[in-house]
Amino acid sequence: MNFFKAALVLIYISICGFGLVKLFLKDKIPFSLFGLVPLSFGAGLGVLAILCNLIILLGLRLSFASVYAPLSILFVYALFQMKLPADLRQKLSPAAMLKALGKLTWKEWIFIFVIVFGAFSVFLISVAFPLHFWDSRAIWGAKAKMLFYSRTVFSSDFMDVDRIHAHFRYPLLFPLSQAFLYLALGQADDWAVMLLIGLFFPFMISFLYDLARSYLQDREKALAAAALVSVLPVYFISDGPANSGYADTPLAMLYCLSFGMTLLWKKLKDTRLLLLSAFLSGILFLTKNEGINLIALNLFLVILPDNLSFNKEKVFDLLKKLAFYLAIIALIAAPWLILVNKIPNEVDVNDILQVNIKNLDFSKLPMATSFSLRAFLGIQKNMMDNGYFLWGGLWLVFALTAFAAASFRSLGGIQLSLVVLAFFIGNTLLYALIPGASEEFMVSNFFRIYLAISPVVALQVASTLKFIENIYKPPTTPLKVKEKKRRKD
Repeated sequence: MNFFKAALVLIYISICGFGLVKLFLKDKIPFSLFGLVPLSFGAGLGVLAILCNLIILLGLRLSFASVYAPLSILFVYALFQMKLPADLRQKLSPAAMLKALGKLTWKEWIFIFVIVFGAFSVFLISVAFPLHFWDSRAIWGAKAKMLFYSRTVFSSDFMDVDRIHAHFRYPLLFPLSQAFLYLALGQADDWAVMLLIGLFFPFMISFLYDLARSYLQDREKALAAAALVSVLPVYFISDGPANSGYADTPLAMLYCLSFGMTLLWKKLKDTRLLLLSAFLSGILFLTKNEGINLIALNLFLVILPDNLSFNKEKVFDLLKKLAFYLAIIALIAAPWLILVNKIPNEVDVNDILQVNIKNLDFSKLPMATSFSLRAFLGIQKNMMDNGYFLWGGLWLVFALTAFAAASFRSLGGIQLSLVVLAFFIGNTLLYALIPGASEEFMVSNFFRIYLAISPVVALQVASTLKFIENIYKPPTTPLKVKEKKRRKD
């Protein structure tokens, strides 16, 4: 029964998120249901986290009424907006779906099998057991229970530094989403909450497919990109796999959403996509401290030029958009920043407030660079002692396609390559800024931190292959078409 109730709550959150997506994009949603459902789910979690932070900041307590009542406004609005466009209704008809399935190539069927196998496996493994991994119970699960029982962060659970409490100042989106389920269930259920945890990976894969399809206008390459990520061993056997209840896969899914909106804005130049990207980037800050790095990547993608021609109008327009982008992020982050400054300052290597330019230790840079390069190339084992296998051949493939993108001057491939390289460089520098970061710290965190960038790597590979394929694709000559018409006449 609790699983059924949890499913209803997750549907409720997704419908609220859909309402927000409609507020931002109106009728210009560039996704099918494969992208829209994960996008709505992520946006709903973001709204939930912002609302809960505001409730706590105002000195109120989290309750069924205080959380659900404000969300019901967005829920009702979403219900009135739930009408499928005529073309989408036609595509979802049984006859149209059977016709579409008949057009799939044998390669596409293989990719679909791989995607379903990977995504469904993670979901089944997730719901087969209650919370049992270390961080999922000692950090995220513990915080969720604290929030459920205390209904606020202004309690001994969060304020007493002598209590056994890991990472006092971690953002709370993930435990808040679990506590939200507990509020609906009326009890803390470590098994029913796995329904939430089991959705992050399948939703990320689904959104990655629809993003790649919309961006590349190529269904086969989109399926290939999604298949590449759906069976990466790192999501199945690493320290904190996708079914573990750690916050790394939720962060990866939410980053995939925000990055996807930014990338589509680069292509379609619709400001509404950029504003939704800013909202989704803001909730990265509420999910995990590493979300700040990912926000920086989205900003980096925004300012990457599409060509080498500049003029004052373009620069002014970009600066104006950046100002709105940063303002939205600041508004979303502000309640949590106020709250986190009221929580005791625990001396913790993972505390974001410990990261300061004054802590830059240049003597760490050679070690950090060496480690990152070895791990990046797959020749550095991690704490699981199977680091060669965790990433499969992903980074080797990326190295080849990044070189190919530069050689063939593929703008999309180059931009995506630069985003991945910027992430790599940024994380290397970050280790030199964290006072307590040792090589052991890097070994235990590296693989999980890099989960977030894997969808971008897959998209880069697909984009570059698409570009090269178009170069060597035999051109369709209009003369032959005209000749055929003459023969018919």
